[in-house]
Amino acid sequence: MDVSIYNRNLYQYLEKEESLGTLYYEYSYQRKNDSYKKFKEALSTYDSKYKSYVYKVSYEYKLLNKNQKHENVIIVYEINKNHIVVIKLESVDNKIPEKLLDKIKIKKATNYSRYISNEIEDEKQVAVLKRFSDYKKVNYDEIKIKLPTSYEELDYESNIYQDRYYGINYDKKNSIYQYDVNYSLTGNTTTPERVISNIWMSTQGTYQPLAYEKTITYNENEYDIYTGGYTNTGAGYGQQPSTTSHYVNKKVLIHKLTTGGCLVIEVDGNNAEINEQLLNDLTNVDIMIKEYK
Repeated sequence: MDVSIYNRNLYQYLEKEESLGTLYYEYSYQRKNDSYKKFKEALSTYDSKYKSYVYKVSYEYKLLNKNQKHENVIIVYEINKNHIVVIKLESVDNKIPEKLLDKIKIKKATNYSRYISNEIEDEKQVAVLKRFSDYKKVNYDEIKIKLPTSYEELDYESNIYQDRYYGINYDKKNSIYQYDVNYSLTGNTTTPERVISNIWMSTQGTYQPLAYEKTITYNENEYDIYTGGYTNTGAGYGQQPSTTSHYVNKKVLIHKLTTGGCLVIEVDGNNAEINEQLLNDLTNVDIMIKEYK
């Protein structure tokens, strides 16, 4: 048995596109290779205490003239929006008993993260993004983000100077925020077009690709705004949508830095429109070039 914690959204992990790092990628070779016979797979809900799924796979494989029967199980628990626990069990010529699976449960999940700042300044929570302006390391860009204290900073990436994530108005019943926000700094040569081309959006349901909307100034900084949307089905491809299936209105705000590259603000409205007041709050940032000492 192998247990891992992934920095990954549950439903991105369940996508049935067999991309690297997803649930269905795990046994994609056995699924497609004729050497593996009687391949079967099934996904179902698991533990009522947490949002969780159990994925069962079985197949037969002939090795040294002996027909082996493989039975594998992957249990996936959602800990929060951006973290999952993955438990893998694999067996050859032995069935994995249901009694064993019934004993594998999570009692409690506690976040001991050190990757969120919790700094308050002038009644605003403050976070700072940093990057060197050039390879000479003479100057560096500093972006100070100043947000309402009601926004929840999320532990998603270990490099807090490159990315920050926030959730606004948490819906405990459906385990989603009304708004998800990501701030990021790109490399010095990254263009807005490159930023947009690298943003993932599901195409399973209603889908509107990101398209340039307008250029506008918020809080004395100019942003190119791209707008689109997609349906988050809450299930892998080919599965029935879950109760959290919803439409995501998406806006991407891109500020081109004078030193090259971009400050990027991604906003997802989960069954929610993205209004001007929200954008005004999210663009409350100070953009500075400082001397490296």
